[in-house]
Amino acid sequence: ESLSNEAIEAHYFPGTVPPAGANSLLYDLADGKPDGAGNYFFSAVGGIEILLPESNGQPTDDGVELLRLVAEHFEDMREAAFRLAKSFARDAGSWSLDSIDLGTSAAADRCDFQVHLSLSPDDGSESYGYTDFVACFRRHKRPEREPFFAFKLVIELI
Repeated sequence: ESLSNEAIEAHYFPGTVPPAGANSLLYDLADGKPDGAGNYFFSAVGGIEILLPESNGQPTDDGVELLRLVAEHFEDMREAAFRLAKSFARDAGSWSLDSIDLGTSAAADRCDFQVHLSLSPDDGSESYGYTDFVACFRRHKRPEREPFFAFKLVIELI
């Protein structure tokens, strides 16, 4: 089994990747700013970009609450996104989660939130260099079972 980009970065650049576990998505809302497109943008520890819906220069309360839920279940959500993407991309490689979008793009794709993934193939090629895998998630109607589920994968050529 190959190492993820996060595992490689954690080994060679300690302190840049959040530790595994329940609190692995670490962020500070105060570090953000509106992006001019209806989103509140900031980066979490480890470089994961986060977009929340924005109103009057601030993230919306609903967006902050959903992000709290995503952070609480980050490892499970990330694994669900990777499983979905791996079912479409048959090449072996390391997957990375690059961004979490709870803002306007997620709304346009009819998702509660979406995550953008990238693949670095084991063969060292750049065959996925211009490919963005977007896993879309919805909240469960009965969150006591699971808070959300991946229901759609969008493959974008960028």
